[in-house]
Order: sequence, then C-alpha cells, then structure tokens
Amino acid sequence: MSKWNLDYLIANLTLTCSPTGPNLEGRILEDEIFEAIGSAVLAILQLHHKRLTTKYHLIVRLLQTMLHVFINTSSTAPPKLRETVSRPSPWLKTSCSASSAQLFSRVLSMWANPPSVTWHSTKSQESKRQLTSTAGKTAKAVSKHIPWFMMEYVALQAEYPLLVMEKPVQEALAPGLYALFDVLGTYEREMTMASLDNVGRGIFKKLWEEWSKFGRFTEN
Repeated sequence: MSKWNLDYLIANLTLTCSPTGPNLEGRILEDEIFEAIGSAVLAILQLHHKRLTTKYHLIVRLLQTMLHVFINTSSTAPPKLRETVSRPSPWLKTSCSASSAQLFSRVLSMWANPPSVTWHSTKSQESKRQLTSTAGKTAKAVSKHIPWFMMEYVALQAEYPLLVMEKPVQEALAPGLYALFDVLGTYEREMTMASLDNVGRGIFKKLWEEWSKFGRFTEN
C-alpha cells in the first residue's frame, strides 16, 4: 500500500464515523458497520505499524471519532451539544454495543502495543535489547498523542445524562484504556489533568485509579 493510499484510507475511515459520514440504508446493523470499520483499523495498525509513527496525529483523530459510536444522545440534548460534543454519524441510529466496544478495545491495545517484528531465529540478548528499545520508542511516541484521546473520552463522560455510554460498553473498553495508561508518561498524564475542568479531572482520576487497581499489572 502506497503512502497516499494509506493516508486516504485513514481519512475515509475517519469521515465514515463523523457527522459527514454516509447515511446507510437497509437492514445492516450499527455493530455490523462498526465491525467492518474496526477490522480495517486493526489491520492498519497490525500491518503498517512501522509506517504509522509519523501519522499518529491521524490515528488519534480516527480513534477519537470512532469513540462516538458508543454514545447514546438524549432526545433532550440541545443542538449545540450534538454539534460540538456528541457529533453522531448519520448511519448511527442507536449506539454500538459491547461487542463493538471489545473490538475497539483491541484497536486501542494494538495502537499502544504494536506487534514486535524480528528477523532473528533465536531470542539472543542482543535481539531482546533491540525489541525492548523499539517498544520503548513506540510507547513514547504513542504517549504524546494519548492525552487527546483521553480528553475526548472524558468530555463524553462529563455530559452524562445527556450523553450516555452504557455500563457494558465501558467495561468492554476498559482493557484498551488500560493499555493506553500502561504507556502514558508522567508528563502526558499531568498535561491531561491540566487541560480538564474539575468534573473532567475527577473522571480522569477515577480512570487512573481503576487502572492502578485492576489493569496495571495485567496482560491486555
């Protein structure tokens, strides 16, 4: 896949989940649509992770937009909230379920921990050091962009009860959020906290505490 085709694919996936996305007709369900979108994103992260290190600004925007498919917008929500925070796609008649959230959680985990690639037939100490170094560099690069995703997630949570993310969906997303916290640096965490209001800081602090308690020393 050429650089242009990769950028074009990421851009179109982003648009599909945005308010300018297609208004799909027929009996196809929201979860079926998201399965196609999520599977494509997962394949991009798996197969092209080395080429994405300079495109994380595109990836985080895509992930922010995908997050909105899990939000139920109350009928009493004002138009301004729909336009500035909720921003549902036209094909989204109802929010996607926990099964789609599980797929999105895998996407987040793959972004935070892309597959390691080595050409060594044995796990020598040198190859292990190289993999550790590569993983560290990737984590540092991803960490710089995680605050923008976290702020989007917190913004949606902060508008409850006008915007609702169902409990099973939150639970299904938790492993992916934990994977992001695993690589989130101290500076980026403090940056996120400083960018939020009092309500947002409370939500983010609770997420951090849940990761420290349930996800910090578990495999994703």
